[in-house]
Amino acid sequence: MLFTGIMATAQRHDTKMQGCVGEGRIDLRWAPADYDTWQAGIKRGYTIERYTIMREGEILSPEDMKKEHKVLMSEMRPAPLADWEEYSDEKYAAIAAECIYGENDGLGALTPHVAYQIHMRNRQKYSFALYAADMSPEVAWLSGLSYSDKSVVGGEKYLYKVFVNDTIPQDTAMVFLDASYPTPMYRLPKPKVKWGDKIAEISLDLMVLDGVYTSYDIERSSDGGKSFTSISEAPTISISPSEERNYTLFRRDSLPDNATNFIYRVYGTDCFGRKSDPSDSDEGHGAIPLTATPIIIYCEPVDNNRVEIEWEFPDSLTHSAEGFRVYKQSSPKSRLKMIYEGKDGGQRKYVDRLPGLTNYYKVSAYNEERENMMPTVSFAALIDSIPPKAPVGLEGRIDTTGIATIRWKANKESDIAGYRIYTANIRDDDSYALLTGDMLADTVFTHKVNLNTLTHEIFYRVRAVDKRNNHSEPSESLMLMRPDTIAPVSPLMKQVKENRGRPLLEWECSSSIDVAKHYLLRKEPWAEKYDTIAVFAELQHNYEDKMATEGQDYVYAVMAEDRSGNRSVLSSTYYHTDVVVLDKVKIRCNKVAEGNRVTWTVDTKRGISEYIVYRGEENGTMRIVARTSEQSFKDLDVTTGGKYFYAIKIVYSDGTESGVYR
Repeated sequence: MLFTGIMATAQRHDTKMQGCVGEGRIDLRWAPADYDTWQAGIKRGYTIERYTIMREGEILSPEDMKKEHKVLMSEMRPAPLADWEEYSDEKYAAIAAECIYGENDGLGALTPHVAYQIHMRNRQKYSFALYAADMSPEVAWLSGLSYSDKSVVGGEKYLYKVFVNDTIPQDTAMVFLDASYPTPMYRLPKPKVKWGDKIAEISLDLMVLDGVYTSYDIERSSDGGKSFTSISEAPTISISPSEERNYTLFRRDSLPDNATNFIYRVYGTDCFGRKSDPSDSDEGHGAIPLTATPIIIYCEPVDNNRVEIEWEFPDSLTHSAEGFRVYKQSSPKSRLKMIYEGKDGGQRKYVDRLPGLTNYYKVSAYNEERENMMPTVSFAALIDSIPPKAPVGLEGRIDTTGIATIRWKANKESDIAGYRIYTANIRDDDSYALLTGDMLADTVFTHKVNLNTLTHEIFYRVRAVDKRNNHSEPSESLMLMRPDTIAPVSPLMKQVKENRGRPLLEWECSSSIDVAKHYLLRKEPWAEKYDTIAVFAELQHNYEDKMATEGQDYVYAVMAEDRSGNRSVLSSTYYHTDVVVLDKVKIRCNKVAEGNRVTWTVDTKRGISEYIVYRGEENGTMRIVARTSEQSFKDLDVTTGGKYFYAIKIVYSDGTESGVYR
């Protein structure tokens, strides 16, 4: 729409133009962008030029384009007032003539207020003049805003230019058209109709066809589409500022009643007076607002396997309701769930073919705008004498403190109220005793087991109970073993002898019958922790320590472990070697600026490979701080005020090691 577009993006000295290719002619239609340009066009006229750009698919040379250049009109301006008299009965002609030739009433002395009134009056005249031209092709021609070029030739493409004859430079409006292809008409989208109480609200999305049509006609049929009439005397236009562009056309139509079915369709008219084909239609009828709520008047079980529901709802609102929804919950506090949605406003009954044992129902009426649900519930219960299935999947364990944890799979029945737990020390069915006074809702149960008993096994069974207090058969028995918390008897170390310079140990194994392993442990006398040097899964009574260092004192111990992981008290003995490897070892320690300097002297006839340096602290722990072939070591990793002692071990050339010297 030329007028709408100008209102949206008004700029001084700007002109917009459209073109339409017809049979043997091209129609041009333009519009000035503001009041000043409009006045300049009225006073000085417009120049219309045509350039032939292509012929039979070939682009013309610049010389040929220059030859083909034509000035179609040099002073196109509004027709004289006398020529308008022929169209005096045309309302749009009268509007445009008054805007162009009407006299201005005097407004008195020029003041800011008067200046503003003049500005607004001029703007209104300009707006109404362009509106009238948009609504009537004849008025556009009389207003000097259209031209028909009847000298076009098929197979040629033209560039048209239009500009105002003014001393002030003007923007030139241009359009490029192919004379071989008539300009098509585009069909409008289907309108959307929202139905109210004797009201129809029609909306049309113009996003895709924005600017194609200048006006729209909305038609209505009440006889099934046999005949249509326009809902308004004047066509509908869409005007909005470009920065707030609204692409939706909207009209409201009053209906004579809510019972008749009406059909609406839309067609558009462009600035050249061409009408499009009608759009697809939307149909329906008026609707009274949905104000009532359905009320259940019957809700009873049938054959103990289905529930029939019936409700009341005003017949006068049948057309207002799109349908009804049925909701159900298993208890007053459980979540309400929709089980049915109908599409018939005349429906008043429903059968629930999958009811539970307890059922609470609600019914609602709904349409596109709202949903009205009854405030109270209706109750229906089935008779239940069938017990649930026995629980399955029992599993569990008893920890070392005697706490038994038992789990099982939840029953799938919807009416399960809980579970009862039974226990026995033997598998006999008659010996099971109830553990739970109240029913257990969960599928996990904990039980404090007595461990001070000679019975190693304990058995459990579970029953499921439904809401009608029907008990299931007991589950399969679950057997759990009581944990063993008694440590085995300690082994007895008999003696440690020397065999070719190596310790040979002999001991008596633990007398406990559930012993699984024996551990042989060793440490140096000053060490805090034992090292495991051998593990025996079978009964063994002696061991030769081939990894012992010659000249080193050791403490040995044997420990037993049963199948439950209980460990015995250590059985220890001290081994001392009298083998003297070195004559003399002297160690000195002096404080220096950076830390401690340790030196030593060794008197031996054996070859030495290296020295291992140990550092001890106040708590008695020792750790290796260096390995060196020198007879000195500077310890820089010390703290001020710390108390340390040092020791060395000698590694001989044959790979053997001495004891630790301090």
